[in-house]
Amino acid sequence: MEWNLLQPRGVLICQQTVEKFEAVPVRYPVELEQRMREMIFDENKKGIARQFQLVCEEMKREKYFPKEIKYSIIRFCMAAGLNYRNYGGEIDETKILSLMQQITYAISWKQIEKAIQGLERMISYEHKFEQYSTLIQKAMEIIRKEYDSGITLEEAASQLYVSEEYLSSQFKKETGYNFTETVRKYRIEKIKELLRTTKYKMNQIAGLVGYSDPKYMSKVFKEEEGILPTEYRRNSNGIS
Repeated sequence: MEWNLLQPRGVLICQQTVEKFEAVPVRYPVELEQRMREMIFDENKKGIARQFQLVCEEMKREKYFPKEIKYSIIRFCMAAGLNYRNYGGEIDETKILSLMQQITYAISWKQIEKAIQGLERMISYEHKFEQYSTLIQKAMEIIRKEYDSGITLEEAASQLYVSEEYLSSQFKKETGYNFTETVRKYRIEKIKELLRTTKYKMNQIAGLVGYSDPKYMSKVFKEEEGILPTEYRRNSNGIS
């Protein structure tokens, strides 16, 4: 029944058709996965929806085996969910597994697209920091907007009209990281995005994410990722 994915609606599928089918090796759309990561990082809902649409179009374009089509879409969806969680979103893993199971057993594109729409609804930044108190939600938004200007705990506390000590203790209690660690991780993710998607030199990237010294940026990056930014760019098949 899953061979319906390869035929126009209403076309009869028979054993002879399946046996004569000449598939091409599946080409997983790595570039779309990277673009999805960027859309999630930028909280671009329309961009996220567009990447899901494009991956389906990519899978329809070539003669792939039905199982490989579904496997590629599941891989893409799981990567999207993981990136959303990595960037601070809350994901119900049970629901994701249920949606992926729907794709596994799908026998039509309508069923696959319905499961993808379910994942799209889950990746909603309206509820990104819902698990935190109002104070920490506001602190997270400050980090997201001002990470590149060297936002400090003192400045954030001043904007929120609380003491540094109180904000620091609440931040650690609710997120598991202190304020400075969170800013640092946010910067690292932005550096990775720029390394993958631009030709910017290290000094340009450093300036964009709030580091005045590119050498110091590289040192921090290596402490977090285990490799230098130049190595990351090379390994990610981005721009070298």
